[in-house]
Order: sequence, then C-alpha cells, then structure tokens
Amino acid sequence: MKEKRKMAVICIIVLAFITFGYAIAFIVHIEADKRVSQITADGMLEYIVGFLSFGATMLLSIYALYQTNHSNDMAKKANEITEKSNEIATQAVTMAQKANEITEKANAIAERAYDIEKYNYQLQIRPFITVTDYDISVFSKQDILFSDLKVFYEAGNWDSISNTNGIKFRITNTTNSFLSFSFDEAICKNSNNKWNNSCAGEKNIKNRIINLMAGESKEIVFIADDKMLEKLWAERISMSFILENRFMQRFKETFDIVFMWIKKDDDLSWKCFLNFQNFRIFRFEYHGDNCIEVEEDL
Repeated sequence: MKEKRKMAVICIIVLAFITFGYAIAFIVHIEADKRVSQITADGMLEYIVGFLSFGATMLLSIYALYQTNHSNDMAKKANEITEKSNEIATQAVTMAQKANEITEKANAIAERAYDIEKYNYQLQIRPFITVTDYDISVFSKQDILFSDLKVFYEAGNWDSISNTNGIKFRITNTTNSFLSFSFDEAICKNSNNKWNNSCAGEKNIKNRIINLMAGESKEIVFIADDKMLEKLWAERISMSFILENRFMQRFKETFDIVFMWIKKDDDLSWKCFLNFQNFRIFRFEYHGDNCIEVEEDL
C-alpha cells in the first residue's frame, strides 16, 4: 500500500508539472494578440518540445530514483531475510548437534540396557559352573558305591575291592538361579585317551545328574589308578558338561584342565597343581530332528 501511495503522489506531481507547463504556453498563446512578443510559432514549438523533454527526463529521473530506493529497500529486506536464514541455519545446526547428543545418549542408554539384560540373562537364564576346589584323595569301595554327597565316575581302572585314588572336583553354580549338570566326557589332548563317564553302583547312577541352587557346590570324583595318574604330567584335558536351566533348556559347557605338575609324595599320596582355562558355553538349538550347538559370549 505504501508503494502505491508513493507512485500516486509522484504521478500527481508530474501531471501537475506538465499541466503547469502547458498552462504557461496557453497563457502566452492567449496574450499573444495583446502584447508584443518575439516568440514565434517555431519558438513555441521548441518550448513545448523542450518542456516535454524536460518533463520526460524529470519523470524518468524520478522513476529511476524510485527504482533505486525500491531496489535498496528490496536489498535491505533480502539482507534481513538472509540474516534470519543464517540465524535459522545456526539454530538448525545447534538443534542437529543437540539431536546428535540426544541420539548418542539414547544409544548409550540402549547399550546399557542391553548390557543389563545380557547380565541378567547370564545370571538368571543361562547356567554356568566352575571348579572352585580340587585334590586327589583315596576312596574305599564303601565311599564309592554308597555316597550320597559325591558322584563317582570310573575314569580309570578300578577293581572294586581295593582302595583307589580319585581326582575330586568341587563344582559351583555361579549364577543366581537353579541349574542341573552332568559330566559328558573328557579327552586327553596329548594321548587322545578318554575318561569314561560310566558310574558304578546305584547311588552314582541315580545321582549322576546333579542339582545345584544358586551359589551351591557339590563334588564329583574321577576314579584313577596310579598308572593313569602318572601319565597326567603336563597333560591337557578337554572336559565337557551338559547343563540345564530351570526352564529345561539345554547347554554344553567346556573347559581345559592343564596338569601343571602331579606327583606322589613319600606318604604315597598324590598331589597336583591344575590350571583351568578356555571356558566356553554352547546352547542347543533344535531344528526339526537336527540339533545345533551355538556358542555364546561369556
């Protein structure tokens, strides 16, 4: 509206100026008979043409001035728009940075939640056992066949009459939930010999699947004669167990036992130092009649 008003005012001024010029020429024409004048018709024509040229020049100058002012106003507005655009762009960058920070925090929270869930899974769902103590002891036939506290496996020869040696392991449930486990197999990597997982006696057969509450421990014993123990120096044994959680989901845990040294003392008792390493755990996945072992992260 302001621009239209300006144009109207300019047009009025120009028209007034032209009208004024024509009025002067008209007055001169009317008074020409009454007064002596040296202005001829050609002079009047030149006057009118010159006045029109002046008026046109004046009009163009005014219009040019108006266009210049208008362009300056437009440039000023464009600069203001550019400044606002820059401010908006700066705000957008700031918002993007904040969004990235929020995304990073959300990712960190998600990773933390995943770690917590994984930790809960490891403590509540996935069974896991470890050996917390070991030694080599001598056991009688009565100990082997009628013990309710230990499970005996016939890893080596045993005549079922004489006292015999046994490698004893204390197995502990390290999770926060109930589990059951049973010995699967043990393979001597240097000699490729296997420890038998057979049990002698009704008690051992009945108790070979051992139930453990959270943090509870029980002992298993591998019967071994002197010949077998003598061959265990520097031996690495890969041992595996079958585990089930409280939902009856099956897993397999394996680890290596390295006999760093083993010897018979003067009192004829055996001593050993063992190193347990390379713990791994697998869950069983069933696809129809096929069972696949899938290794899990510890």
